[in-house]
Amino acid sequence: MLTQCQGILIKLCKIQSSEAYTGDDLFQDVVYALWESWPTYKGKSSPKTWAIHVAFNVIGQYHRRRRHEPKFVRLDEKILQSLAAIEEEADNEPDQKMLFALMEHLREDERNLLALRLERMSLEDISAATGLGLNAVKQRLYRIKQKLTTAKNKIKIE
Repeated sequence: MLTQCQGILIKLCKIQSSEAYTGDDLFQDVVYALWESWPTYKGKSSPKTWAIHVAFNVIGQYHRRRRHEPKFVRLDEKILQSLAAIEEEADNEPDQKMLFALMEHLREDERNLLALRLERMSLEDISAATGLGLNAVKQRLYRIKQKLTTAKNKIKIE
């Protein structure tokens, strides 16, 4: 089950964290939560949908815990190397770099919806994973597209 949805879970964790090492830690928390809550899985949805729902809960808990913590930046060698690798990778993929820059204009829930849609999940699966109605998912994705277009146009003007 984890191999089936590992890619989307990693992307969700990395999108929701500001530092590379935090994304890895967040992914480990999601995997632990999946392992711990597997006995409660009732099979009412697909395992992938259930795993994404659990991931959203873990990510939400992460943000609630971190909200009141002071923000520090560690400048050790590992981080500097990972930043260099990220920048090099982003330079190789300009569209991905632009997308991540535009996604900073979105709220957390909007980034989650966009990440699921970019993983080519059906609207029905996104609806099941997020607990939103199908029409609400369609409407929010349309609004996200409008926000991204507006943000892209602002960046081109500047």
